[in-house]
Amino acid sequence: MRRLKPTGPWRLLDTGARSAAANIALDSVLLEMAARGEIPGTIRFLQFVPAAALIGRHQIVAQEIRQDYCLSRGMEVNRRLTGGGAVYLDTTQIGWEVIASRRDIGAGPRLQELTAFICRGVVSGLELLGVTAAFRPRNDIEVDGRKLCGTGGAYEGDAFLFQGTLLMEFDPETMVRALKVPAEKLSARELDSARGRVTCLQELLPRTPSANDVKQALAQGFSRELGVELAPGELTPREEAGLDKKLPFHRSEAWVNQISEEAAGSHPMLANIHRGEGGLVRSCLSVDLRRNRIKSVLFTGDFFIRPARAALDLEASLRGVTFDRAEAAIHSFFSNSGAEALGLGAQEFWLSLKGCLDKLEFPGYGISLNDANRVSVVGAQSLPRAAAAAKALLLPYCAKLPDHDCRNQEGCDLCGGCTVGEAYELALAKGLKPVTIQDYEHLLRTFAACRRAGISSFIGCCCRAFLARRHRAFSNSGLDGVIIDIESTTCYDLEMEEKAYRGGFMNQTHLRLDLLKQVLALVPGRRTPAVSDIPESRRESSGGKALL
Repeated sequence: MRRLKPTGPWRLLDTGARSAAANIALDSVLLEMAARGEIPGTIRFLQFVPAAALIGRHQIVAQEIRQDYCLSRGMEVNRRLTGGGAVYLDTTQIGWEVIASRRDIGAGPRLQELTAFICRGVVSGLELLGVTAAFRPRNDIEVDGRKLCGTGGAYEGDAFLFQGTLLMEFDPETMVRALKVPAEKLSARELDSARGRVTCLQELLPRTPSANDVKQALAQGFSRELGVELAPGELTPREEAGLDKKLPFHRSEAWVNQISEEAAGSHPMLANIHRGEGGLVRSCLSVDLRRNRIKSVLFTGDFFIRPARAALDLEASLRGVTFDRAEAAIHSFFSNSGAEALGLGAQEFWLSLKGCLDKLEFPGYGISLNDANRVSVVGAQSLPRAAAAAKALLLPYCAKLPDHDCRNQEGCDLCGGCTVGEAYELALAKGLKPVTIQDYEHLLRTFAACRRAGISSFIGCCCRAFLARRHRAFSNSGLDGVIIDIESTTCYDLEMEEKAYRGGFMNQTHLRLDLLKQVLALVPGRRTPAVSDIPESRRESSGGKALL
């Protein structure tokens, strides 16, 4: 491991508790000054008062944060300079930052090497507190498999700002309500089992250390691992002036909502989600069909990319590119621009965009471009191939009548009172095994049962929010699938996701039967008897229980 060759001591800066806007504005000032060589290497400690919910640099507030909940409780909502996902920061958490030039730090040239190198300083500091921790790629610090500290970076020229927040305490209830966090990301059964995934110093140590003790330990860890001497310092008059100048902007709607759902083209544009090892990439694409060219594209998600404007530059490089040259253009951009995404590469951005381009073929299968965003393909196959190979139809329990006896049971008695019954009839007429998914773990069991039964593809119905937040489960299922959006108010709209996760959401949604029929038209033949051929006495057991 290379060591730094500093020309003088680094500055140790503690800026205390500030608002999210002030902390982010100061981040911008320090990064810009570091890029101009106007400040020494700096370690900064910070805290957030009031508590805050922050989205990553490339995310959309409305997709990641429950703004009404946050604002009603005095929390600040803002956008970080760094990439990655949304985070909830209470007033106890200790933020730390390393601001320096890449020329002066002893890490390798790649973003992953820089991340691992700096995180070793945190690990070393935690050891002084009596905590044995380890760096976990892509960007977490954990203790026995449980996350203690998340990290991320932003870049300006040859300078970088690398930051993280150390959990002193952990309040999963508030975090879940502040962020649109998928329930299963936190627990399998109960919200309390979130503590099985996340930990904090209060839990790890017999006595919770003071904030000053934590800062001193981290400072020693950074000094040891980075090989630098740290000298306490203060903000300079120029830094204070820069903060005063930037603070209004970082408080403004222009900053916080600079990427909006309207800008993302949630209505007229083609949209797709692709999840790689390094994060989720959403693509929204506007096209010139007459000339077969890209008019504009927007990439959002929880990814880390350097330099900070690389995503914008990639979007710009694709304007006017013909559809058949888009893949080559993305690979060329990553090869020639020096852009680097943590855990992601050109292929992940291409696959995300390709999902949008594939939807241009949907009208040939009877699905209009206006409805194209209501149909998503997961897995390796195209829409017609995935549909043609399907042998199961997965339906959400929330489309059943709320007061019906079978609402919380797998199967359907075909009473005709909701859209699920008609979907069962359509599935059976095509030889598909219908299954009503009762909760998230039932979905996982159904995926496993499909694999055991030799089923390689399915057709399913769920809301777009469910698909986005459970995309990892779909992509890791080992199955190809066609997912059709449902209509009406969902648990996500009503902030009842936790109840829905356990099968306790009592509102009713409705299936888009017109789209389901169009997708089922791609399923060849009729391999089993239609519902009308099943004796009345057998209809209650005509559901998908045999699959499970």
